[in-house]
This record gives sequence, C-alpha cells and structure tokens, in this order.
Amino acid sequence: MPRHRKAHSSAAASTIPWTEYTDDGDEIVHDLPVHYEVCPRCEGKGKHVNPGIDSHGITGEEWERDWDDESREAYFSGGYDVTCEECRGKRVVSVVDLDALEPDLRKKYRAHLQDEADERRTRESERRYGY
Repeated sequence: MPRHRKAHSSAAASTIPWTEYTDDGDEIVHDLPVHYEVCPRCEGKGKHVNPGIDSHGITGEEWERDWDDESREAYFSGGYDVTCEECRGKRVVSVVDLDALEPDLRKKYRAHLQDEADERRTRESERRYGY
C-alpha cells in the first residue's frame, strides 16, 4: 500500500496539495479540490477560550475554589478568548471535497485518512499506557 503525507492547506486555497508516495518511493502530487466548512474548533465564532485556561478542563472544585465572580463572568463573556488556533479567526476551514474527486483518487485519499486515524488511535492508546 502506498505511504501518504498529510495534506496542508490555507483558508484561502481552492485546492490542497497532497503527496502520495508509491510503493516504489515515487511521489505523486495531487491538487485536491476543497470546499469550506464551519471550523470545528471554534464552531464558527473565530475565537475560543485560551487553552492555557481550560485545556485540562475545570473541575467543579476548581471553579468554586479558584474562580471569583469577576473571573467567572470574564470566562463566560469571552474575556479569556483568543483567536482560533485552527481557522485563525476566519471561522471556516478548507476541507477536501471528496465528492469532486475521481473515484480512484477518492479511494486513495480515503485510505490516507483511515491510515491517519489509525495512527492517532495507536498514539493515543500508547500514551494512555505510558509508552
């Protein structure tokens, strides 16, 4: 099975270059068409709470112990928000338009996406078990 490299994109792109590596080690660059979807990180708001504030989650105990009324109000009113790290405030992200791909290329790209998902699951499992 060919090895694949992650696709790179920018919100202004109408295509995303994706490099496929063949079993022989050759590279084939495909310009994949994109469409835009609402950013999953900020849900289209262009900003989100600073990860340094709540990336680990805030327990009820922490909320009661460490947050006064003013801090809580700032949290809910956007006082700790930063520009979205995924869409850079654009509120949408470029996503490969699978429906616009030729069937063979669609199959290869879906295999690439599956490989990436499998790798993420493996890394997460290893992290949970301390590897």
